[in-house]
Amino acid sequence: MEVAGLSSAVCLIHSARSRLGLVPVYLLVGLFEAFLFVVGKPKLPINAELFFIEPRGIYLIFLATIMVAGVLIYVLEGTSEARRFLAGLAILYLAHGAIDIFIEYHASHPPPGELNQGGIDLVWYSTHARIASMGAILADFVVIIVIYQALHNRFPKVPLAFPLYLALIAAMITDAAVFKLIRHGDLAWSVFNIGAKAQAGAAAGIPAALYFAWQLRRTPDAAQKGILNRNALELVDMRRKLVVMREKLAEKQAEYIYIKENFSQYVSAEVVDAILLDPSKLKLGGELREVTILFADIRGYSTLSESMEPTEVVRILNQYFGLVGAVILANKGMINEFEGDAVLAVFGAPLDLPNHADAALKSAVEMLQRVEQLNEVWRQDGTLERWREVGIGGLAIRIGIHSGPVVAGNIGSEERKKYAVIGDTVNITSRVEGLNKELETSLLVTQATRERVAGNGLGGHLRDCGEHAVKGRSERVRVYAWQAATVDASSV
Repeated sequence: MEVAGLSSAVCLIHSARSRLGLVPVYLLVGLFEAFLFVVGKPKLPINAELFFIEPRGIYLIFLATIMVAGVLIYVLEGTSEARRFLAGLAILYLAHGAIDIFIEYHASHPPPGELNQGGIDLVWYSTHARIASMGAILADFVVIIVIYQALHNRFPKVPLAFPLYLALIAAMITDAAVFKLIRHGDLAWSVFNIGAKAQAGAAAGIPAALYFAWQLRRTPDAAQKGILNRNALELVDMRRKLVVMREKLAEKQAEYIYIKENFSQYVSAEVVDAILLDPSKLKLGGELREVTILFADIRGYSTLSESMEPTEVVRILNQYFGLVGAVILANKGMINEFEGDAVLAVFGAPLDLPNHADAALKSAVEMLQRVEQLNEVWRQDGTLERWREVGIGGLAIRIGIHSGPVVAGNIGSEERKKYAVIGDTVNITSRVEGLNKELETSLLVTQATRERVAGNGLGGHLRDCGEHAVKGRSERVRVYAWQAATVDASSV
């Protein structure tokens, strides 16, 4: 009755976990553990009567109840919580052992004039016995949970009371065997106390089995399967956990490689690092973003390419792309495309950029300035002199900028994908860039971009060029031309 009463108390306190959590259950287990050592000291035997056999130590009351609590945590709270329970129990054993040392020390080293009580049974302490006890209790829980789960898996239609009862008895026998082996290095049949443990197991297991049945009746069928049907070695299956961890690590490595390969050449290192730190910021499947698109190409590129050797054209393009690419990356833009002589850059993807219009306009102005610097280098090394012989005065570019929504994400096939932006915003930007030829300008921005850079120092250098028709769009587009080529954009 005492064992059944304590087992019922554990179940009753656990039933209030929705309001109190599991802390009261753990506190009760800690209390049982303390009393287990008090009544289990070999110099202080406290026995009780049992049916049909000689009296046995009442430590079985607390041992059986602690084991019931462990199975209860495993069955109703899950494997992860059961592992935490075992870890907590090990810490509790170590803490209790440390307190035993303090008590024994003060009992055997009293103040002057006080009685030396180091030899009394209550303060008896053995480090070897404590280590043996901790090893035994941890082995008990592994045995009780593995046997319970294995029996339930093998005989799923048998009431839970039977696998639980057999597992309790097996665990208590394991407790005696492990303790005896660690403590004394041998075994004797008398240490198993089969009769006493069978009675304690029944008394503790029946209330617990009834409580499990009551809890499971309140649980949906789908959830019941997850509670009852598990791998028997799940509690100690570290290999499976290691495999899962390796799989997750492989996924992370693949994700890391993908991001590095797809973005390192097109965005700044700062952006790549931000994505790697938090890949959730990047939705590769496609997402709607508000961005600013910059489209630039070389004026008179056809004449340039026809008048020069292919190797010379490639050299010029590489120098040009290197300069303007560095500008785009420095302003947190993404180089989405190098196609022929054209550059397509995006500001605001793959990561959010609140001032994407400002960054795009600043990049465009700096690109114009870098081209002038490049022309000066070519003037000094004689390159421009050779160009003038074929009617080319120097390198000049035209830039169009527009802000609006795009869909950003992966496009392509399973074999070859690329992160890109698509939408009407991209098309409009290309058309606006083409208006430069008609208006004899170098840099045009749309009204959508102009409104976003109103507070920018560069925004005051935009001249209204009116509304114009663009190919593929029924509505006319208002554009603004850049008119202050001497402004140092890097200072804005």
